[in-house]
Amino acid sequence: MTEDGSRSVNHYPTVDEILNVESQQRCSVCGRVFQNSSACRFHELKIHSKTDAAGTNEARLLKRTSDEQPIRMKFHCPESSCEHKVFDGLRYLRQHYIRSHAEKKFTCERCGLKLALEKDINYHKKHRCSGLRKPKGLCVF
Repeated sequence: MTEDGSRSVNHYPTVDEILNVESQQRCSVCGRVFQNSSACRFHELKIHSKTDAAGTNEARLLKRTSDEQPIRMKFHCPESSCEHKVFDGLRYLRQHYIRSHAEKKFTCERCGLKLALEKDINYHKKHRCSGLRKPKGLCVF
């Protein structure tokens, strides 16, 4: 049991489980494509009034009202250098793994910094790179 009384389950995913997740989900009724399963389920429920076959939405609502404490999944980084890194969701473990351990595919042309995600290199170029900083005290009109 954790401090808040919930039960905790440790999960040790492999690198393949972390990196090879189907990122796009397709609506089973109309075929529309979504970036994640939550958005797809929400669409199916709201637009098509479709609940999933197992009734997990209803079961989830019932669980929220029961006295039973929720089970919290704890995801552990598979890298030996990170043996004590624990994340509350696979999404956060994936973000950590890609940024910390995956190949750094993107390079800043100004300073040579290498990063794993395109969005991180774009943010770096726009907000962090020393090539962008203007000298203080100069006003250009």
